[in-house]
Amino acid sequence: GVLALAVILDAASGITYEPITGFSPLINKRAASMLVVLIAMIVQTRTLRARPDGWDWLHTTLSVLQVTIVVFLLLFFTAETRDYFENRVATLAMSSPDTDISIPVDHLHNLEQLSLSGVWLLYSVALMTYGIWRSVRNVRIIAFVLFGITILKIFAYDLSFLETTYRICSFIGLGLILLAVSYAYQRYKDLIFGTPGQRESTPSS
Repeated sequence: GVLALAVILDAASGITYEPITGFSPLINKRAASMLVVLIAMIVQTRTLRARPDGWDWLHTTLSVLQVTIVVFLLLFFTAETRDYFENRVATLAMSSPDTDISIPVDHLHNLEQLSLSGVWLLYSVALMTYGIWRSVRNVRIIAFVLFGITILKIFAYDLSFLETTYRICSFIGLGLILLAVSYAYQRYKDLIFGTPGQRESTPSS
């Protein structure tokens, strides 16, 4: 219960960094606090795994911890990426108080969205790799869903502000990625999603 409260409070307080002008990527108070909570969740996971299997609630609790760790890390990477660009916008506004900065600000916001999509794609690939390596079905499913959401975000929003030439090249690149993912899904879908009733191990870290 204490761990759950710590996760909720840390996630809520970490959504927005204040003051944004004092933000430093990965080296800040939010990163430190989230690292402490993450370590606590990993320790709790390892502690529960060492308990007897006779407890009916054990497997469910470990599955919840798996999902929480994955979502917690996603929140951390998202917040760090977003606040990096918000810091640049705030710095630009402070350095040019009497200048129209709407164009460079729009450029930074567009770059922020592209960077977020890139971070999410890399994270989903890392999750899928880990899920296959450690045979963790929950992690593999989350990775698959996150990858799909990211691709939809890129098509629906990110490509809308690119110039025509870059947009065409991006569509071709995404098309090739989707073909590769479709092939991998058809070939390895049983490995990704597992079979009903298959018992999966829980992550040790």
